[in-house]
Amino acid sequence: DIDCPVSTIQYAAFSSTLDSHVWSASMYEQGKNTNEEISLTQAKPWIEKMMLAIDSEYDTHKTSFVKNSWELFRYNVRFSEENFASKLPQKINSLQGVNNIWYGGGVLSHWDIASVLHQSSMIVEQMSNAYALQKWKYVPAAQKKTNEKIINALEGAAVNPTIDDLVGTYRLEGHLFANEIKLEMVTNGDSIMSTLPIHAVAEMMKAPIVAVGQIITKNISFIEDSKLIPEFSLLDQDVDGYYVALHANGVVRFHSIRQSPNIKQVLNFLDSKGSQDSQLNIGHAIKYGCFCFGVMKKSSFGGITIQRYNRWGEDVDKYYLMTKLKERKSS
Repeated sequence: DIDCPVSTIQYAAFSSTLDSHVWSASMYEQGKNTNEEISLTQAKPWIEKMMLAIDSEYDTHKTSFVKNSWELFRYNVRFSEENFASKLPQKINSLQGVNNIWYGGGVLSHWDIASVLHQSSMIVEQMSNAYALQKWKYVPAAQKKTNEKIINALEGAAVNPTIDDLVGTYRLEGHLFANEIKLEMVTNGDSIMSTLPIHAVAEMMKAPIVAVGQIITKNISFIEDSKLIPEFSLLDQDVDGYYVALHANGVVRFHSIRQSPNIKQVLNFLDSKGSQDSQLNIGHAIKYGCFCFGVMKKSSFGGITIQRYNRWGEDVDKYYLMTKLKERKSS
């Protein structure tokens, strides 16, 4: 909306001090004499709309506006007070690509070189998408490190695995609460497969979902009292758990069978290393859509493992290993 003074609002981080997820907002200011009260008067109605959208999306009803740190940065000094008053920055953004004309350069970004690079790269990415050119993507340095971790995790991953590779009983090593799970076939696998989103890592490599199984809570063998898991009693032992989607490049994604936010939060804690890790995982899911990332590998002897990671978009944090147990043949 061209009348919206807020330029960006984005997920920032989990604050252990506040025990909250923090979102930050930036806005176009109309003059160097702007103060906190003026900023809040202009921005708060728009931020409240965004808070409502966040609450609706994640069914939390817990989002609150906190007057925490207000700071006026003298960026974009190239724009005059009259330019801001006429909403020139917003108008330029809304005109990007119209009549095949694009606007770029330092005038549209902050004063430092890194921001100029970022702004210009975003415009080139928009142009690439608009004209269906060769896919071009700006990748910050931190993301490059993450991508390297993903590449390392995928080294030796199973190629074109099958449902037979996926289903079976697995021993868990390094899991906080469990030491064994049973991964079963689902009766309507093709139908379920068509409804599950592809993992972002698999999508980048154009690897479709090739098989879907399920882990039901009753088929998890716990080594710790399940009462230690907050709200564990909310789970229906015969229904709740995961659909496990296996992709053609060996990537594994875990989907909550039921989409209730409360159920998903219990499962999140179940697959986290503790309370703070759980909050980091929630934050990652808010930002990227999910936090889980698994990689299936097959040894030359036919052994199958799935290495579980969390926060694939940032940390690629290695967690537990699933080792498929060989079936005992009766004589």
